[in-house]
This record gives sequence, structure tokens and C-alpha cells, in this order.
Amino acid sequence: MGERHVYLVVDNVGGSRFSNLIKLLKNGGRYVSTGAVPGLIVEFDMRDMYLKDITLIGSIAWDKQVFPNLIRYS
Repeated sequence: MGERHVYLVVDNVGGSRFSNLIKLLKNGGRYVSTGAVPGLIVEFDMRDMYLKDITLIGSIAWDKQVFPNLIRYS
């Protein structure tokens, strides 16, 4: 099986998996973070962001239907 890459990651947890999720993104991908449950500080290789032109988005604004929609899309 080959490597898997996606255009969008929506991460509700954060923590140690952050850098691995960044690596999953395709060129031009987007990473949306809505939380930092296991801790506030993460490490990652900046090249994973700028060489693939990745957009990082932080969000705390949730409409009532956002989470059910995320579940439905997965």
C-alpha cells in the first residue's frame, strides 16, 4: 500500500500527533485545529509547512451543526 495524503485535517485534540498529521497533507493542504487536549506545545519541521504551501487554521467558533457534519463527512 502506498503513502496516503489528504487535503484537509481537522484535529480536535492536538498534541504529539500534530507533526504526523501535518506530514499527511498534500501540497496546498489545510490543517484546522480546534483544541490542545494533551498539551499546548507541539514540535514539527517547518519545512513540512512551507515546502508544501500548507495553511494552518485555528478555530474555536463552532456552530451547533459543525460536529455532526464532520462525523457525517468521515
